[in-house]
Parts: sequence; C-alpha cells; structure tokens
Amino acid sequence: MKQRKKLFNQYYLSRMYDKITDNAIYVGMEQGPGIREMTWHCFVLFNMNKFKRANNILRNIKLSKCHFLPMNFTQLLYKYGNHIESDVKEKLINYIKEHRDFIMSDDIHISTYNDSMSFL
Repeated sequence: MKQRKKLFNQYYLSRMYDKITDNAIYVGMEQGPGIREMTWHCFVLFNMNKFKRANNILRNIKLSKCHFLPMNFTQLLYKYGNHIESDVKEKLINYIKEHRDFIMSDDIHISTYNDSMSFL
C-alpha cells in the first residue's frame, strides 16, 4: 500500500506541483481549486516531504467556512504536526476552534467525513 500511495503521489505532483503557488494561487487552464482541494494538495506535499511548499500554501490560503476543513486540519496536525511551522499550526488550530461548534452540530455526522482519500 505504501508503494501504491507513493506512486500515486508522485504522479499527482508531476502534474499538479506547480499549479498551486506558494502564495496559494492557482495557475491553470480551468477554474481553480477551492480551499478544500488546496488542503488536499497539501496532504500530498507533506507526504512527499515538500514541507516548505505545503506550509507556504497553508500560510497563504484564504480561509472560509467549509465543513471539511476542521477535520482536514486535524488530520494534518495529527499526521504532519512535526513538519508544520508554528505560525501555520496556530492558523489551523484557530480555524478548528472557531468552527468546532459548526462541525459538532447534530447536522454533521462523523460518517459524512470522507475517509477514502488515498493520500492520508
């Protein structure tokens, strides 16, 4: 499984690495990804030891309300916390704290979080 993940992530980065800049700006032919997709992009970057790029994107990403982000940020902090720079870590934690009431409401059930991402 680790080899399959590595191959997938290598292929993904060969096509997408330069599509999202350090400033969290999408450079592509179509409509750019949203904050959730940019966060997914950072999972791959962290997994492939591209820590500086991942931190820069997360540092510069313009956050808005998204019911996936608190869980995604929690996963990033849990899995890659040692590689997340302190200012970025603070940004992610503050976002989680600001939105925890929203994600802990009866409207959102734990089973609705997507756990099938190959890069996790």
